[in-house]
Amino acid sequence: MSRYSIFFFVFFSQLIITSPYTLVGRSGHTASYMDNKIYFLGGGTKIYRDGTNDFFYLDVSKPFNLDSTLPIVDLSNDARQIYPHENGVSTICGPNKDTIYLICRASMSYSYRFINNKEWVPGTIFAPEWSSTVCNKNGSYIYTYGSYRYDVKKHAMYMMSITDTTSWNSGLSDLDITNNLGLSILLPDERIAYIGEIIDDFMVFNFNFRNTYIYDTNYGTWENMSTSGIEPSPRISYTAVLTQDGLIIIYGGINDDSPVPDQISVLDTKVNPFTWSIPNIDPAPSSVPFSGHTATLVENYMIIAFGSYHSNTTHDDVFSDQIHMIDVSEKNNYKWVKSFTPSITKTAYPTKSAIIGGTTGGGDTPIRDYMGGLTPGDLQSLKNKRIMFMDQLTSSDGYHLLTWKKLRDKTYPTPKATYPNLFKRLEDSYILSNHRRLIIPINQDDEHLDRTTKSPYCH
Repeated sequence: MSRYSIFFFVFFSQLIITSPYTLVGRSGHTASYMDNKIYFLGGGTKIYRDGTNDFFYLDVSKPFNLDSTLPIVDLSNDARQIYPHENGVSTICGPNKDTIYLICRASMSYSYRFINNKEWVPGTIFAPEWSSTVCNKNGSYIYTYGSYRYDVKKHAMYMMSITDTTSWNSGLSDLDITNNLGLSILLPDERIAYIGEIIDDFMVFNFNFRNTYIYDTNYGTWENMSTSGIEPSPRISYTAVLTQDGLIIIYGGINDDSPVPDQISVLDTKVNPFTWSIPNIDPAPSSVPFSGHTATLVENYMIIAFGSYHSNTTHDDVFSDQIHMIDVSEKNNYKWVKSFTPSITKTAYPTKSAIIGGTTGGGDTPIRDYMGGLTPGDLQSLKNKRIMFMDQLTSSDGYHLLTWKKLRDKTYPTPKATYPNLFKRLEDSYILSNHRRLIIPINQDDEHLDRTTKSPYCH
């Protein structure tokens, strides 16, 4: 099985570095968004095509204009021992969602933690030949999807590596995964949607988008959903982000080394089945990349960084040293913009929804974590009713348990849903009074969704 480098970078609020940094063109880097900063790491450049360990961030806590000096801070001196690389994958993880988890190709492996001073912690894991990695909402588990070539003919076995961030131990799931899947997006209900699949590894090397595979981290099960709408054309080297209203936007990609004609498409995950559409958007600037880039959603801005574009002057593909932005605030009407203006107050991700129209709402507190002694029958009953989170059963502030009648009337079209025994146990043992106040209110912090992806299969 392949051997890779793993790095962890833990950040604290007292870290203040103000070194100037000159952007250079790059492709195949990673981007990780947390604490109002987009951290960029690695990527190949014109001089170092096999990769770098450049490390810097874009400060998105303040307004900026793309035609002016960008608020870039260099951290490269803190990353010199990281193996120079390109086409890695990264996610934000850890109990406090303050750690960058990076996987990249190398002959050695390190864990990198920044705790007041720099400390390198060596470590080696065996991982599949990854295509994507994503962390669950509370930061406790990392799901890395990839393949393992098990004979000289390079026949592939697809698998998922699950890493516990409390112990940093990894294990391979025993799930039967038969397809080569694309980018992973964590949905608000803790399901992972894999955007794109390759049907035949040995004949076609482009991802198609008719089916979306979904892994339920709560129950450890897979679903293969056939999507509807205007399917994007096949491609590799695309990116995907999840918007605040449940839309997955894919951008960029190439087919046979040429940019695809439909550079941007939208997948609506609020409907069943998920539905593709093509939004209206003004013509892109000539320097906008079509592969090797990253895409990060910050509020209503999709920030596209670096990558490759086609020069109208030299007629060659060029590594971009620029950042571009799309304003996605208006559904189905997007526009390229140069000015970034963050909101004054932070907008939380809207996961506190109930079960509407048979679709499971999101939440922060799984019922199985809140209540003890749940039996397999209890879990199956919850699954049948599409109830998984305490957030679905409580008031919006998380302090009061709803009545079953109110919940039933709110979420089911008919009064046939039976009163579950588990709900009665909540009423008997988990509330203080006739006012239905919970003894332990649920945690409402939902600000840590990782909304960054990079383009798959650039390598």
